[in-house]
Amino acid sequence: MFALAGLAILVVICVYALGSISIGHIITPVPTEPKVATALPAAPAAPAAPASNGLPAAPAAPAASAVPEAAAAPAATSTPTANEPIIQPPATGVTIGSKWISPKDGMTLMFVPEGKFLMGSNHSDSDEKPIHLVWLDSYWIDQTDVTNAMYTKCVSMGGCQVSGCAEDSNFNGINQPVVCVDWNQANNYCLWAGRHLPSEAQWEKGARGINGQTYPWGSQPPSNSLLNYNDQIGRFSNKLGKTTDVNSFPKGASPYGVLDMAGNVSQWVYDWYSETYYQSETTWQNPVGPSTGQVKVIRGSSFYDDNGSNVQRSSHRYTWVKPDTRVNSIGFRCSE
Repeated sequence: MFALAGLAILVVICVYALGSISIGHIITPVPTEPKVATALPAAPAAPAAPASNGLPAAPAAPAASAVPEAAAAPAATSTPTANEPIIQPPATGVTIGSKWISPKDGMTLMFVPEGKFLMGSNHSDSDEKPIHLVWLDSYWIDQTDVTNAMYTKCVSMGGCQVSGCAEDSNFNGINQPVVCVDWNQANNYCLWAGRHLPSEAQWEKGARGINGQTYPWGSQPPSNSLLNYNDQIGRFSNKLGKTTDVNSFPKGASPYGVLDMAGNVSQWVYDWYSETYYQSETTWQNPVGPSTGQVKVIRGSSFYDDNGSNVQRSSHRYTWVKPDTRVNSIGFRCSE
């Protein structure tokens, strides 16, 4: 019996010993380093959609809902917040806030969101009547008129003809707007730069915003702090009698930050002119004017215009300009 008891004790001791060995050899797994998520390459940009507004084809338009329609463009140096919308820029170029810098000519373009705006006026000029609502897709428009420096680059690359004022020291400063170019020269430049001349409707919305304000800067009458005007050569001995650099009048900016939409130089736009176009047109979505004509529309007043005829208004339409006209009071800007 004592032998059996001893055997039992021996078995218990062996089991305990084996259990100790097993516990002593449990292997603790070596912790692995957490996996670090890597950013996937950005998805390729969607291909440009066919032009729907009758203008020459251009890169894809900015996102339709990018900026609230009534909001002014944020300053270039503003820091986006969580609630600020994101602007979808064209396929190339550098964006700063709601500005886009063209890689072709260095022009800064301002974003204009899609939506309706009031076009025309009830002024005495019959070709501005009636006031009507126009819908435009979103687009970008040059912040300034095309300068001599920009145009000279196009000439040097074989894309443009020399302007008629290239040797005139009153008008050939590098930051003055290029002038003495006809409609075809202006159009060729815009196409070379990957853009196009703005339609008359694009120009007017870019100048006055959505609520039909009288001037680019609002309702305040024109003054020498807002624009270059009233400077007819030989008429006023104390006046400039010429264009100024394109960034000279920041106080005269439009709701979208576009400069010189009144004063300095008038500007070619894409459309043919018709005195009765506003009365006869029935479709007001991305309008581009009559299909044919004898004269082109130019928009905006120039340094040469006084305020007697009230031509500084953003709704004013010039009526007499043939496409081959080259004068020192007409320049241009582009849009996309």
